[in-house]
Amino acid sequence: MRFKNLLLSLSILFLGTGLFSKVQACELFDLVITKTICNAEKKFAVKINFAYRDAGDFFTITGNGKNYGKFAYSKLPIIIDGLPGDCTTIYEFAITDLTNQSCHIAKELGKVCCESNCELFDLRYDKSDCDSTNRFKLLFNFKYQNASKCFRLKINDHNYGEFEYSALPLNLGPFEGDCVTKRLITIVDCDKPECQARLEIPEICCPEKCKISELKIERTACDSDKMFYAKIAFKATGVSDSFYLKANNRLMGKFKYGEAFYKIGPLLGDCVTKYNFLIADHRDPLIPFGDLYVATQFKNLVSCMI
Repeated sequence: MRFKNLLLSLSILFLGTGLFSKVQACELFDLVITKTICNAEKKFAVKINFAYRDAGDFFTITGNGKNYGKFAYSKLPIIIDGLPGDCTTIYEFAITDLTNQSCHIAKELGKVCCESNCELFDLRYDKSDCDSTNRFKLLFNFKYQNASKCFRLKINDHNYGEFEYSALPLNLGPFEGDCVTKRLITIVDCDKPECQARLEIPEICCPEKCKISELKIERTACDSDKMFYAKIAFKATGVSDSFYLKANNRLMGKFKYGEAFYKIGPLLGDCVTKYNFLIADHRDPLIPFGDLYVATQFKNLVSCMI
């Protein structure tokens, strides 16, 4: 009878001091699991952190049939390293208070892949000059990483072949420079069909369309006769071997392409004349304005007056 009364008294005492309620009130929450990047051995680590209330001194971490050990709450966050990133295991982690087994929290991380992704990138090409049959070739190259040994290449709907990466860069062609056909180059890794890239090449003309651009004009100082020279520089592509140059509709001569600049004059600096300069490829100097020649003028009047 005395023993029963003692147990009853102790129970009342424990309840009054909150010892029972402390165990029952244990709470784990706000669980955060952060994955690190994979290492060279294709393994990774996780950092586990969470908040807790009215817990004991220690907890355990388990998951996927493994017990990762006992840890003190004061040591949070916890790092678990050396986990295989095999793209198969669905990782999950459960935290359980060591004193109160009903006080626990769990979270699924999911699959982790440490297999490096295949990448094909930085696709580029250089076009050759057009040949006598109005055809050209392409020097094609690109960068790659974590790929297999070879790739397949397709141009538009034509399967061009299978090549080893070590064969890069590739000489492709010849192709007809018809000024119409656009070409889409598609490359696909031999073993990883999801690893692919594309490059669109605009229509190419053979012969190339003439273009004269980036025209720059400077003038020299005036001489004792109040005359000056214009120094003209420009870029040209798809042109013949020479061009005509006019100043205010006056033919100044026929010149070969390739000089750094052309010195034109002497010209009168009379404060009245506005100078217009015209460059026309010699193949067709009468072609409508804008195709094969470029015209410009000095914005200000040239003064050689003292």
